[in-house]
Amino acid sequence: MKGKTIHKKVDYKSLELSSLQEITLAINNNLPEESLYKIFYFTLKTNLNVNKFVVYSFDEIWKCTLQYGAKTDFIEKKLPNDILESNSILYYFNYSGEYEGFSEFDIAIPVAYKNKVIAYIFLGWADKSDIYFPSIVPFLRTVSNIILVAIENKKMARTEIEREKIKKELEIARSVQNHLFPKKLPNTDKIQIAATYLPHDLVGGDYYDFIPTIDNNFYICIGDVSGKGIPAALTMSNFQASLHTMIRMGLDLQKIIHELNHQLFTTTQNGTFITFFIAYIDLKEGLLHYINAGHNYPVLLFKNNEFWELETGTTVLGPIKNLPFVNVGVMELQNDSTLFLYTDGLNETENKHKIAFGTKTIIEHLKQYKNASAEEINTQLVNKLDKFRNGNPYADDITLVTCKIL
Repeated sequence: MKGKTIHKKVDYKSLELSSLQEITLAINNNLPEESLYKIFYFTLKTNLNVNKFVVYSFDEIWKCTLQYGAKTDFIEKKLPNDILESNSILYYFNYSGEYEGFSEFDIAIPVAYKNKVIAYIFLGWADKSDIYFPSIVPFLRTVSNIILVAIENKKMARTEIEREKIKKELEIARSVQNHLFPKKLPNTDKIQIAATYLPHDLVGGDYYDFIPTIDNNFYICIGDVSGKGIPAALTMSNFQASLHTMIRMGLDLQKIIHELNHQLFTTTQNGTFITFFIAYIDLKEGLLHYINAGHNYPVLLFKNNEFWELETGTTVLGPIKNLPFVNVGVMELQNDSTLFLYTDGLNETENKHKIAFGTKTIIEHLKQYKNASAEEINTQLVNKLDKFRNGNPYADDITLVTCKIL
């Protein structure tokens, strides 16, 4: 009997060497995970006469990733908690826990990677009389670890590739978005404009613009597209290009809004929409013409603290083919007027008590800093917002555009 045991140990050592050579060759040839699992199974079946074989691995959740020969279908079966709590090899698996289907196996082997169990292997034999478990377990552990760690590395590599892809897409989208914003805003003896953009993520859907005209007047606008990332950035890029073209063509505000809505409706999908505000400021006549397409109401403040929220216009752009109405608002301007545009990330920012910053706070701030520069108004408002939220994270992108008529 003693001689037979020694013979078995030598055989297992030989099997281990030949199996490792085969497995290493498969890994070096970069075979897919499914092929590695099959090699794993056939190695055990051919060399050890394993006739039932189930692998549970962790990929966000524990699930059965491979099964051969088992009477029970484990694909839809969860791994019981009492098995998950065991990090040791279980011999002669006489299971009587949460799910009795596991009792058909003879041994369970946990496979660890970086001190964390990443898989459980369940094995069973039709004939155990030829199996000497003290000799077979080191072989099983070695082969299992090599195969499953190789598979884990493939998963990690795939995750890293996907992460890099997303990072690259975000960089592209951010570049596209940055090109949307005007590179220079005016600061003259007649007008002073400052903008602040605080992205919630790497790329958001906010947009603002300043477009001068040949007669020394200008358009100022702000928008917020639904969605994030490259789709939102590309939508806004096309939107901006169309807007600039229509302004160069001399279209009036109503026609511009109708055309922008038609373009969004025909070129976007999945209910994409844009909230948008555009104003044409005629400095010579002292008039502000505007349309608000479902955007937060900009605030027009005079030096005597009178203010108006600019709400005249239409609905959001994009969801419907034909806008039901488009109205143009007209306001007289005074010297030392302040026009403040913003996206909903500002007024909807909450503190830890779930209280929103709100429009009332914005209006009071504009009154308090009505004599300050456009840049100072934005800076102090951001400071006030940071104190208000007291470490509570921003929920959305925030864009502020302050225009002072001097």
